Amino acid sequence: ESDGFYATPAQTQNHKHKTNGSPLRLALESRIERYLELTSRFGVGVSELESHATRLKDRLGELGEIEERIAALGAAAIQHVNHILKLSAELSAGRNASLKNLGRMVEQELSQLGMDRARFFVELIPVDDVAPILIAHQDVICHLLRDSEKILSDFLSLAKYGAERARFLIATNPGSPSGPLRELASGGELSRLMLSIKKVLFEADTMSVFVFDEIDTGISGHVAAKVGQKLAEFCRTRQAIVVTHLPQVACHGEHHLVVSKTVKKGVTTTQILPADETTRQRELAKMISGESVSEQSLAQAKILLEEARQERPKPSGRGKKIPSKELGFL
Repeated sequence: ESDGFYATPAQTQNHKHKTNGSPLRLALESRIERYLELTSRFGVGVSELESHATRLKDRLGELGEIEERIAALGAAAIQHVNHILKLSAELSAGRNASLKNLGRMVEQELSQLGMDRARFFVELIPVDDVAPILIAHQDVICHLLRDSEKILSDFLSLAKYGAERARFLIATNPGSPSGPLRELASGGELSRLMLSIKKVLFEADTMSVFVFDEIDTGISGHVAAKVGQKLAEFCRTRQAIVVTHLPQVACHGEHHLVVSKTVKKGVTTTQILPADETTRQRELAKMISGESVSEQSLAQAKILLEEARQERPKPSGRGKKIPSKELGFL
């Protein structure tokens, strides 16, 4: 079909046999056949062929530019990859330079928590697996970096936080080999290690709010008192919410919240209420002697609170000043 002209290849061939062989007529019929072929191939009418041809020429020009565009984008991507690897190398160098100092500072904190013979180490382990964020684009990356296996390998092994991950090691006794915390440290040692590491790593972070849940696991007595003192020191320029069952820790808080559960008609309700001075003394006494509060346990609770107030460190002047009511742990 072509602007009112209808013909099939069989009809056109039959018409050829009827022609008188005029060169002009043969040329016309050849042109008509060509139009029919083009309209059939591209699905347009004869009147649209010229505009369609123009669009195809423009598209061919764009396709020719795509190769150049791909090459330019590839070169830019390689530049970015090299820059990322440079930053990663600088990050790794900075980490390596800080390892010994970090271990020494953590050991100093541990020595104040009854672990003066412990040795703390940080080991950097290279990341081998392809980062999850890069897996979907791995084929494209491999194509771009096909000429440099070293760059390709280094880039694909980058994780969110660099080219390595840190592993904490500890030797709890002199002469004993170091090993991962989870294998060598007891529950009480892990509690003190966590507090020491956080104090060192977040020393300059004045606006942080921390939650210590069951940090007193596996400790008691004078060690618990040292943990309470260290928490109070830690909270000179920050807040912490501490969940504890030890009076030696709870007495160092600037605020005391009592958590209780009640069951009524099969429904459990949890309440968190602030404690005034009298209630706080009774709650500490319960931690000392159990539900039955005695005069002795109540007197001991008062002594703990008074000693904690006397030992409480003053807020430091570093960083942004925080109102005193916002300091301390709960």
